[in-house]
Amino acid sequence: MNGKNQIVDLLLDTAKGFHDIGFSCAAHLKEDQNRTVIQRMPVAAVDLSFSAELYLKAIHLLKKNLVRGHKLHDLFNVLDEKSKSEINELFIKHLDSNPDNKLLPSFELKIYKEERESKSDKDIDHKQADDLETFLKNHNQTFENWRYIHELNDEGYHLHANFKYFHCFISVLQGFIFIHKRGNDMFLQI
Repeated sequence: MNGKNQIVDLLLDTAKGFHDIGFSCAAHLKEDQNRTVIQRMPVAAVDLSFSAELYLKAIHLLKKNLVRGHKLHDLFNVLDEKSKSEINELFIKHLDSNPDNKLLPSFELKIYKEERESKSDKDIDHKQADDLETFLKNHNQTFENWRYIHELNDEGYHLHANFKYFHCFISVLQGFIFIHKRGNDMFLQI
């Protein structure tokens, strides 16, 4: 096994680990009480976002592209059109058919200072995600935003995490990699 394959395998194993922990935390949120929700929600958001990031980076690495950063929308949009289209089609099918999706909630967290009277320009209006593009735009900076949840600025913040869509997106990326990694030479050409 060459060094590149070992790095890709390590990346995929790590992404799977973050997905497993994030999914477990998200799946328990429906039954959690107030304190436990606050304990698990950021972990689920960070881990699922980081897992998606690592899977996207694995696809880029297999295609011999080097990418950096945590922004999911950006990492996805630098993929070639054929790959984006295939992932999008798989995402739509997976949303409707995967029974695990019913286990996962969507959450919004709004924290504002008491003296704040009105909405700020810094507030993020999250459109209802009904497609992959909207989901990725809404969650472009989930990793950074939820990871630094303790850093409350002057205005406060409004965070959103759609765990159902995260799980679906990650599952699709796993399948996409599995399908195309079998014939690695073919994968590099798509």
